[in-house]
Amino acid sequence: MKLIVFLKTLSPLFSRRRSEPRGQGLVELILVVPVLIIIVVGALDLGRVFFSVITVTNVAREGVRYLVLHPDDRLVITENPVCYDLDSSMQPDPTFKPAYFCTIKAARQEALAASGAPIVIDPNQITITAFCVNVETGDFGCDRTTEAYVTASYIFQPITLSMLPVMSGIPPIVRTAKMMVP
Repeated sequence: MKLIVFLKTLSPLFSRRRSEPRGQGLVELILVVPVLIIIVVGALDLGRVFFSVITVTNVAREGVRYLVLHPDDRLVITENPVCYDLDSSMQPDPTFKPAYFCTIKAARQEALAASGAPIVIDPNQITITAFCVNVETGDFGCDRTTEAYVTASYIFQPITLSMLPVMSGIPPIVRTAKMMVP
């Protein structure tokens, strides 16, 4: 009987079962939190990509709409370009006056209007090209029976790139809009 009582008093010392695991929850948390952070930031980046694609598409569409409504914009701009229906606060650079200046300005204004959202795209980081081509002859110029093209491209910078350096070579977002000049 004394032996049984003695063994019962020693059994907690030799038992593998402890009343509380020490540090197990902390180790699990340390292993799971970085994975969860990458998943959440990746989901935010995916939303930013969709927003950027929509913005770049709208920039191209707005540019081609302006070019179709004002086909004389293809001419080389003189000292004081007049851009119809555009905000005068966006002053042109006096040293650089390309053809299609007002078309590019209208497209950049569309990007600026979209940047009021929580996700901001700098309109100056969007590359915009515009041209018109005659469908029948292949000549350039914005006349009747010509197609107006505006291409907008933007290099997206993901947040997760700093977290996962193995990702590289992200292609730019490029959208082209096309309309017939009436």
